[in-house]
Amino acid sequence: MSKGMSLIELMICLAVVAILAVVSGSVFSDNILKSRRQSAQNELLQHTLLQGQYRLSHGRYGNAEELGLESSEHYLFTVEVDRGRTFTFSAIARNDQIKDTQCRKFTINQSMQRFPRKCW
Repeated sequence: MSKGMSLIELMICLAVVAILAVVSGSVFSDNILKSRRQSAQNELLQHTLLQGQYRLSHGRYGNAEELGLESSEHYLFTVEVDRGRTFTFSAIARNDQIKDTQCRKFTINQSMQRFPRKCW
């Protein structure tokens, strides 16, 4: 019996480690995308609250400039206002977040309707 590992045993160990690294990297990447999406959802909900406050003060919903709407590194935030009576906020993925193919764009409106449902 020889002491130590053979080259075949070493290659098997390296293969197992490589497989584990690939699997865990994929799971980790998916969790990062979901975390960023959750942050964007929180931003949209905050903007919806600000929009309600703006309407109480001005009698209508405000546009992006009036609300001071800013985008993040991973999402572009927009608002569409229809004659000051309705609004729809959107979060559009950008940069690395476009890898979140299921939820590249999601929205919320003045009635708190959220689309697409799978992204919320």
